[in-house]
Amino acid sequence: MAKDLTVGYPVVITHDNTDVDYPYEVYIPAFEGYTQGRNMANAILMARDFIGLSAMDLREDGKALPHPGRCQIKRKMIRT
Repeated sequence: MAKDLTVGYPVVITHDNTDVDYPYEVYIPAFEGYTQGRNMANAILMARDFIGLSAMDLREDGKALPHPGRCQIKRKMIRT
């Protein structure tokens, strides 16, 4: 049995005022993937789901999890 592992991955959340349904876009650099959310809390939840499911797929395929690394993208931070 694999030991429990806790890893934190950086995400980049941007807001698009023109998208009324899913205005928050989330980029997860370590997994080179995107997700979106209806509000900030939902965007964070979707990012957690994306990371969790992606990690499960990698582990099931016998592949290593990506290193969290540092987020190289510099954007204006959104504060709510």
